[in-house]
Amino acid sequence: MAGQRLVLVLLGIVGVLLLAGVAAVLVLPIQPRLESPPPQQGLEPSKVIELYMGEVGGTTFAFGLNPENLTSPGPVIRIKDGEIVKIVVRNVGKIPHSFAIVPELDRDAQPLFQGAFVGTGARPVPAGEEGETIFKVIDKPGRYYYICTVPGHLELGMWGVIVVEE
Repeated sequence: MAGQRLVLVLLGIVGVLLLAGVAAVLVLPIQPRLESPPPQQGLEPSKVIELYMGEVGGTTFAFGLNPENLTSPGPVIRIKDGEIVKIVVRNVGKIPHSFAIVPELDRDAQPLFQGAFVGTGARPVPAGEEGETIFKVIDKPGRYYYICTVPGHLELGMWGVIVVEE
């Protein structure tokens, strides 16, 4: 008798959980994966940069200008102030990664230029996929950083320097 009650209680709990799951799917909107910002209208890139991202040796996360040479920190990238830049990032790693140009080595920093990111920490680019962005460099000569905004990846070496030249 006690065993039957326990089974009924467990079945009731499973039923409630199933109903809650179905209700959540029906009520909550499904959000698309964010690979890159919406393209800025009328921007024709004057420079295209292909950047690869992934893991090296399982303990270091890195960027590179070709898939066979990922480094931490990643290679120095130079762009000119006023230039319209297209960056294509390819995730050659085994886990999701993202890309953003930021003013400091902080994964919570806002992108330096409008649209200067691909994916986010919460919605990164999946392994084996790619994303791209086009943005204009505006009045920001100096030394900045490109980083992966996925939690923990910056700390594992996933960053590089970007120099904006006058």
